[in-house]
Amino acid sequence: MKCVRLLAAGCLLFCALSRPSLQYERHLYDDIDTEHENFTGSRGNASKDPLFPDDLFTMEQRRQGAVVLHLIGVVYMFVALAIVCDEFFVPSLDVIIEKLDIQDDVAGATFMAAGGSAPELFTSVIGVFVSFDDVGIGTIVGSAVFNILFVIGMCAIFSKTVLTLTWWPLFRDCTFYSASLITLIIFFRDNYIYWYEALVLFGFYLAYVSFMKWNQPVERFVKKHLYKNRVTRVRSTDQLMPSVSSNSA
Repeated sequence: MKCVRLLAAGCLLFCALSRPSLQYERHLYDDIDTEHENFTGSRGNASKDPLFPDDLFTMEQRRQGAVVLHLIGVVYMFVALAIVCDEFFVPSLDVIIEKLDIQDDVAGATFMAAGGSAPELFTSVIGVFVSFDDVGIGTIVGSAVFNILFVIGMCAIFSKTVLTLTWWPLFRDCTFYSASLITLIIFFRDNYIYWYEALVLFGFYLAYVSFMKWNQPVERFVKKHLYKNRVTRVRSTDQLMPSVSSNSA
């Protein structure tokens, strides 16, 4: 509970320190609105201002060194988040996986992935409903590419033991990921996401999670048909001859 309270206090402090100053930057948004009105002409649709409250410090105070407090808030949040994840989040996921008897690759693609993507989720929520921009799209798509390329590569480079990996989890996840990205590109062609399009994307995730229930039978089925005509190589003709011990027996 102390760590949870520590994280909550840090959230309040960080939000108070990191909110941009609307009082000293209002003229910037006014210029943006004026340019947008001139661009749209008769439409007159002015861009919305972000819903961040005023900062505790003025622009002049931040230039004189108050921005250091923002950096301290960022470091504080990183430390609090690490404590909460190490002490509470990861052990709780381990207990859930053990109780439900879930395989490692399935657990990594569902519970662990949901926990790891929680920052991207809240970033998208704040980007859509608070700052009115599309930062969440690049964050989510970019984090998936980062996890597939950088994280796997670094784990293989710094591993002290030989890692036994199979191609099936990567093939499975990349198939669903490619289908969802193609659907997302199609939906973004008109620069709008309607409720039924969002429902389709959410349905993709439900289908992915449901597929995990039959992950093992599907994997055996695919590998059985893929390797049914596979021929075992014989390195030497000596292996085709019966051994002396077998003859004596």
